[in-house]
Amino acid sequence: VKSMGGVRQLQRAQPGGQGGNQKRVGRHGADRVVQVPLGTVVHKLVPPDSSVQGDEGEPVTFQRHWVGARDYVSSDDDSDSESSASAQSKSAHLELLADLVQEEEKVVVARGGHGGKGNAYMRKLGQNRPAVSEREVGQAGERAVIILEMKSLADVGLVGLPNVGKSTLLRALSRAKPEVADYAFTTLRPQLGMLQYPDTSALAVADIPGLIRGASQNRGLGHRFLRHVERSRVLAYVLDLSRGVGADPGPSVLQQLQMLQEELGLYGAGLTDKPALLIANKADVVSEAAAAAAVEELESSTGVPTVLVSGHTGQGVQELKTRLRQLSPTDVPL
Repeated sequence: VKSMGGVRQLQRAQPGGQGGNQKRVGRHGADRVVQVPLGTVVHKLVPPDSSVQGDEGEPVTFQRHWVGARDYVSSDDDSDSESSASAQSKSAHLELLADLVQEEEKVVVARGGHGGKGNAYMRKLGQNRPAVSEREVGQAGERAVIILEMKSLADVGLVGLPNVGKSTLLRALSRAKPEVADYAFTTLRPQLGMLQYPDTSALAVADIPGLIRGASQNRGLGHRFLRHVERSRVLAYVLDLSRGVGADPGPSVLQQLQMLQEELGLYGAGLTDKPALLIANKADVVSEAAAAAAVEELESSTGVPTVLVSGHTGQGVQELKTRLRQLSPTDVPL
């Protein structure tokens, strides 16, 4: 399974059947198995008071809307005068059930109810059998609201501002064919490509959608993009050499790097502690002197290895493959 596209929002397991005469027991219910991609994080939405039930055991419907694993929007009828403690006690929260990163890994999100005791069982109790009104009946199965959060698994994550050439670079590194266009946010979901080596080993490379200032506060769908960075073993910062050069008012390569690291640091999850490589991209659109000066500035300011490349012409791509192999050995499991 490569995506969540085939996962239906409502899932029901097959119920069990009733018993019959001549001591026949009812059939067992069938499990409902939902296949999800590797890297799926499974959360259970716990209501404000899980003990509250409606009529006939029906869960109470709370007037709130879930919009993302990190984004929870309260209903409009919440009073502004509520204290923060009171508001927190009335808000739903997430319970982490599983982080599925291995093949065939499973998690149970809702269990079926126990079956009741029929007449044959009651006869065994003799005089100790309960009254008809007190006999144990079959129980209803559990109901749950499950949030599935997809985090791409990759050896290398290409991180950069919008429209810095990450998708073009992924095309040059692998056989992946992400959309390429001359406007921001061409990539709206991570694209994976396999970087193949002559010894048949390979690295998974993820093109992470462009990050903007404020991504750590979820600007520009920042959280939806940043959560995929968590899974990457190595971060390759893709920096656009053509910005901040001549009449271009954009940030220089060093300013781009500082902004990216600032957002990753504010987001947390140890993203800035991952092994890193700097990629000075679009070497074909600036002079050799300007490109060399930018690489020297990056390496002297950060001490991080920098590779000069052009995803469009293929310049430096082989060197980039070698550097990525050195930073992310292919025999180390995720």
